[in-house]
Amino acid sequence: MKMKVLQIGLSYKQYAQGAITEAIHKKLLKIGEDSMVCYVEPIKIKDRNVFCIETKLENITKRVLRRFFGKHSIWARLSTIRLIRRIKRFKPDIVQIHNIHHLTVDYKYLYRYLATSDLKIVITLHDMWYFTGGCYHFYDI
Repeated sequence: MKMKVLQIGLSYKQYAQGAITEAIHKKLLKIGEDSMVCYVEPIKIKDRNVFCIETKLENITKRVLRRFFGKHSIWARLSTIRLIRRIKRFKPDIVQIHNIHHLTVDYKYLYRYLATSDLKIVITLHDMWYFTGGCYHFYDI
């Protein structure tokens, strides 16, 4: 039986996290497993198992609303709902979470869903965001 892995992250192919996501995705496909990637950076990817969960217009609107009103993740609710629908359709065995900060998804809404599901979750720490609660850099003073 094939293992189904879904990865969630800020980007695909771009930056260090995107390159890692791409490498894992390609390796899983190469060894015959089912792999899907859901990312946010609105760039076009020609792979039927890689999905951008928001449009360029949503991305721009989200950034503008955050500048005026704050509340980072609340403006990402629509793309997070789209992501959860994708998770439900794919029915993965494992969900690997990469970077989901900096306007990526409404992480509180996503975590509420994942907490009530029977999915196995793997969190890959690419930076310090999970420890600092807001900043992805850490400075020892």
